[in-house]
Amino acid sequence: MAVNLELLDGPAHTPWFFGNQRPLYDGFLSDPSRPKALWLYTACGSHGCSRNDNPYTTGWAGYEIDAPGSQQRAIGWLAFNYNASGTLYYDMTLQLGHAWENQYYSNGKGAQARQIAKSLFPAAFPTARSDGDVQAAHRQLAALVKQVVGK
Repeated sequence: MAVNLELLDGPAHTPWFFGNQRPLYDGFLSDPSRPKALWLYTACGSHGCSRNDNPYTTGWAGYEIDAPGSQQRAIGWLAFNYNASGTLYYDMTLQLGHAWENQYYSNGKGAQARQIAKSLFPAAFPTARSDGDVQAAHRQLAALVKQVVGK
């Protein structure tokens, strides 16, 4: 069973379930009728489908290309914390046919985002950049997103 993080443990202002819901899965997982496992996944329900200025969609763990790295690294730690067997990269097969040519889906501006990324990291080495440089690039990407969603 793959459970979206927002349904597993929600903040006080959640539209779903407040607090840690993980114990509710123990009965299902311990049923001996057949092997079962709990996996975590993230989707736009938690981190925002087309915009990310809603306070509810800020700070969730996920794999968004412009999210802070800590939010991406949090997935494995959270799987461990919630005793999950794995993580599902939500809908990864949707773009599988051209995944090596285009990673942009759901309102992406590929050429402009690539220009910003290349200006920050033109090659795999050297990659030492100041936090200010990284944050400036992040602000440029955020401005592109704002253009796409019109807000």
